This record gives sequence, C-alpha cells and structure tokens, in this order.
Amino acid sequence: MTLQAGRRPSLRWQIARIALAGSRRQAFLDHPWIGTLLRVAPAPRRRSFALRILSLSPHYFVYQWERYPADWSRRRVLEAESERNRRTRRQIAEQLLAPMISADATVLDFGCGAGFLACEVCRLGADVVAVDVSAGTLACARVLNPGPNHRLNHDGRLPLADQSVDLVYSIAVFQHLDPTEWPAYLADFARVLRPGGRGVCHVAVADRAARPYREPGGLRGRYSLRYQEHSSGSVATALSDAGFVDVHVAAIDGAASIDDDVGRQHVATFRKDA
Repeated sequence: MTLQAGRRPSLRWQIARIALAGSRRQAFLDHPWIGTLLRVAPAPRRRSFALRILSLSPHYFVYQWERYPADWSRRRVLEAESERNRRTRRQIAEQLLAPMISADATVLDFGCGAGFLACEVCRLGADVVAVDVSAGTLACARVLNPGPNHRLNHDGRLPLADQSVDLVYSIAVFQHLDPTEWPAYLADFARVLRPGGRGVCHVAVADRAARPYREPGGLRGRYSLRYQEHSSGSVATALSDAGFVDVHVAAIDGAASIDDDVGRQHVATFRKDA
C-alpha cells in the first residue's frame, strides 16, 4: 500500500488556507460568514463542506497529508481524520472526565474547537456549554458535532453567569495561549464555577528543558499553531494564584491510555474552594 507521506498540499488548498484560516491570535477560521455558507449549503453536502473548511486549520486534521493511502479520495481522508478525532476525544471523555461528571452536571468546554470532545461529554449526560474564539470553527462544530450549546467567546469574558458551572475542562488549548493571558482566563474559571466545582486543564509540561516559544515572522506567523511548554511548578502556581485548591499536575498516561499526543502530556486538576 502506497502512503501519501511527503505529499504536498494542493495549490488550491494552500490558497484557501491563506484566504480563510489566518489569525494572529490563534482564532483560525474566525469568519462569521462561514456559518451562513454552511446554513445555505445543500443538506447532503453540508458535512463535506464543514470537513474541508476545518482541514484548513492547523488544529484538527494534523495527519491529513501523511498517514493515509495515496489512492484515497480527499473526502475519505478527511472522514478518517474526523473519526480519529472522535475516537481520541471519546477516550478523554470516558477515562479522564467521566469520573468527575455527576448526573445533570453543567460542564464548560473551554476552547472546544470543532466540538468532538464536547459531543462525547454530552453522551455522558452532561449539559455542555462549549466556547471558542473562532466563529467559523463553531459553525463547523454545529454541523459535525451537534448537541452541545456552542457559544462564541470573543471579548475575553466567558459567556456564562457567575457560579453556573460544576466542571470546567480544557484540552489542547493552554499550550497554544500566550501565558500572559492565563490569569484572566483562570479568574473567569473561578467566576463561573460553583463553590466546590472542579477543573481539568491539559498542559504541555517539560520540567527539565521547556522549549521557549518564538513566534514566526511574516505571513507564516498567521498560520502557525503556537506551542509553549511550561514547568509543572509554574502551572500549579498559576492555578493557586487564581484561588484554586487541591491543585495537582500529573502525567496523563498514569491515569488513562489515550491514542493521541495529549496522552503523552500532563493534566492539571483543581477545585474552587467551597
């Protein structure tokens, strides 16, 4: 079987990425008109359109140009990547989050992206509010992963009432944020969590030699996914400074087996004091 390893993206795909995906603030595909396009698209083609739009972001279909047989159609590749996302997010939901979700819990998915994880958490019986900074990505989420309450988080303040959430989780988000933004987001977590509410944040930890982040210059900087590692101590300090208690940072593979790079990283758990 011939794999497409090393195959370059088509010129049409590259032009589409330049036109649609670029962002200096990691809000890839942030165009309100994407939602309009998907709503007016013929129903049988809506899913295909959403997959193709998502493929332009660096977040989701990371193996689309290297893992699949060369004779597969573009749609088959994107469906396979979609299923890979769904499978790994099901593992996260069942192995990491399920033990913290009680019946009828209200759960916040911070940085939900295309909604694969939020959809799986809904299957656990939770009422999920899924927020993201990209209007276009949320439009794709509503097509591909209906069920959660998807909301746009554009002004930096979470679109939820005070003390309205039992659990907040964030997977594959904080390593892409500028660390100077962490305190504001963590303070908002504390605002929306009920007393005794819990939090789970996936983080990229490198205690011995964390790689410093250097933002690419020029046009490349608009399409590069920020990735910054932190020490476990700095993560714990940031959460404690936000007022959380019972803060723990541990390797995910000690508690779960997840077939994704997330499974090789760390998770921080914490609680709002009652």
